[in-house]
Amino acid sequence: MRLAQHLAISLPLLLLVLIYPMTGQFVHAAVPTSTTLTVYADGLTVVTQTLGLNSNQTIVSATLISSVLSDIVVTDQAGSALYYQISGNNITVYTLGASEAVIHYETQSLTSKVGTVWSLQFSTEYNTTATLPVGSTLINISSAPVSMTTINQSPVLVLLPGQYTISYGLPITNSTGGGGTGGGNGTKSANTPWYSSYVLDSSVTILVIAGAGTGLFFLLRRRGSGAINLETDNELRPDDLNVLQFIQEKGGKVLEPEIRIRFALPKTSAWRQIKRLERMGYVKVTKIGSQNQVELVKK
Repeated sequence: MRLAQHLAISLPLLLLVLIYPMTGQFVHAAVPTSTTLTVYADGLTVVTQTLGLNSNQTIVSATLISSVLSDIVVTDQAGSALYYQISGNNITVYTLGASEAVIHYETQSLTSKVGTVWSLQFSTEYNTTATLPVGSTLINISSAPVSMTTINQSPVLVLLPGQYTISYGLPITNSTGGGGTGGGNGTKSANTPWYSSYVLDSSVTILVIAGAGTGLFFLLRRRGSGAINLETDNELRPDDLNVLQFIQEKGGKVLEPEIRIRFALPKTSAWRQIKRLERMGYVKVTKIGSQNQVELVKK
């Protein structure tokens, strides 16, 4: 059954490649309607490029921000995967009549750090929006941005095509061993009032104790029960149900990055949730090329 499904997807693509050779006559250069860079405190940059397509464009090409990337996902306007090929920092997408192509990938190659100062360096052919890490401070930018704002404590820069070097600093955190750089959720800034830290730490302690008690209760309950039931199993959290429903809506199979994109999850958080659902018997994870495929096995 799975072989038949793969053939059903692969044969039309193979015929498309044979009928339309990869020449400039048939490959249309697509200009992204939006290009965004989201930088995290550890230097990881998530890039999303959206291509607006015409119905007569069956093969399009675009320039990627980086040639060193990982976890790339290309989907149409409905979230279905599109076939693509990458050469250097150029991508060719077989659109198959799609009206939009969304290219999503991660890269560590755009950022570097000297001392406490981080730098984001890239070249772009398109209008680009760059979002720096939460709580970071802009130090210098090589060319003036079109606009600069702060959204949810993150500096957001709107940039014209060109080459850019953006320097920024992360907030200094308080720790037992002295100061250091950090960022992201859960990091206590040097400007955080002492009472905020106390409330945060007390809340975490209460949650840990409550979580341990709840876990023990469900462990004992689980031992006395048989098969897991989606409707009655209290071990499933609301976010678990959302992920399972998303997989079901996508036909029962998705790639791991699709879950991260849909629910805006960091890579480690998404993987922990997927492994949790796998341990509970709801999904099966298999390797498809360089990607993890998550398949719903219990509805």
